[in-house]
Amino acid sequence: MLAAQLCPVAEMIMISPLDFASFVFADWGKDAAKRAAWVADVASRNVRPLPHRQWSLPALLEVARERRGQGPVLIAIDAVLGVPTAYWQAARSIPRWRRCRHFLDLLALVTDEDAFWSTARSAEEWRVDRPFHAVPAGQGSRSAFDAQAGFALLRRTDQLCGAKPPFCVSGIPGTVGSGTRALWRELAPLLRGPRDFSVWPFEGPLASLPRADAIVLAEAYPGIAYTIALEEDSRSALLKVSKTKRRIRDAALERLLSMRWLHERGVSLEGLPAAQVSEDDFDALFGAAALLRRAVDGAAIDDPDSDDPIAEGGILLTSAIDFSAPRRRFDGPVGPRVSSHSTAAAGPRTLSRPVPAPRSTPSTDKWTCPISGCGKVFANGRSGWDAHVASHRTHPAWHLDIRDPEARKARFLRDFPDWCADR
Repeated sequence: MLAAQLCPVAEMIMISPLDFASFVFADWGKDAAKRAAWVADVASRNVRPLPHRQWSLPALLEVARERRGQGPVLIAIDAVLGVPTAYWQAARSIPRWRRCRHFLDLLALVTDEDAFWSTARSAEEWRVDRPFHAVPAGQGSRSAFDAQAGFALLRRTDQLCGAKPPFCVSGIPGTVGSGTRALWRELAPLLRGPRDFSVWPFEGPLASLPRADAIVLAEAYPGIAYTIALEEDSRSALLKVSKTKRRIRDAALERLLSMRWLHERGVSLEGLPAAQVSEDDFDALFGAAALLRRAVDGAAIDDPDSDDPIAEGGILLTSAIDFSAPRRRFDGPVGPRVSSHSTAAAGPRTLSRPVPAPRSTPSTDKWTCPISGCGKVFANGRSGWDAHVASHRTHPAWHLDIRDPEARKARFLRDFPDWCADR
């Protein structure tokens, strides 16, 4: 049964895509511990992290339901929603998939098809009904999958953004396939029954929401968000940020805090220490901030002329990027800085800046690790806290399910925000 038959769309009313009351931006991944979610509240012009949890699509929908009393909520996820047009055409040639009208119909049908979710370990194993694959070592291994398929396994937006193939789960740096597959497996069964959310753009443009308290799920890309947040111009070339490097994350956050648009529009940011430590929180912060900027500017967050409601879907905020210009790389703070005497900076909304240098007075130089049963005393401000917290061996009983060092540091900042707030 097709997705639309299982979930009839309510009577449509026209509202502006800029009427969203909240934007929830989720940085996604295969492992729930490596996911992060931030919210931008349009009325208060505030961006902040959501309380940490093991994020899943149902958990995000739960947050959206709690917030939609204030107005429509847009959930933007850093995972692919759509397939390359050439793949779609090939998929429609398979008899059992022939009646699919768009990507969501296909996703609803493959819910119980184990082969679809399995991983092809070589190009020879790849099939249209088994699209997810791991690229083996060796020159030309990635292109071998394109050759096996008979077409490029990239959408047009993937090519414009320099993104990785949606179906690739491992074998090349920066793969997105494992996170995408995880999201699809959570979304697919929800498409087979009654639901209270829409998926953009397959169920209509943002200007046509089912109701004023709508929840809309959409795809987003942090690389676009960096550009919108870190450039004053309304339309700029795509800005690449090496988020894996701590010094670059720190520089990007400093740059964000200095942006004129942030101060002139009275936007406040909270929870920046988490974005310093965690790449996932870093991406979620910038995603929420970029969506908020476009909303308060009255600018479009979709691009109806290029978004594909059949196969490829769309990526939010592409209309803000000049893809004809060469992509650039962010290497540190650039551009004009905001005067400390500006009206917005001095107003009631304040910015939660990244963690400043430790205090030097003897009375505040010593802090004890707040994790229960630890007792570690930091004798020189916060120095050394990150290595201490990152080690699973140091606190084996504290979040024993989280072993990744970056994830443990991010969890610490969420569990003990007051400990780091003024240090």
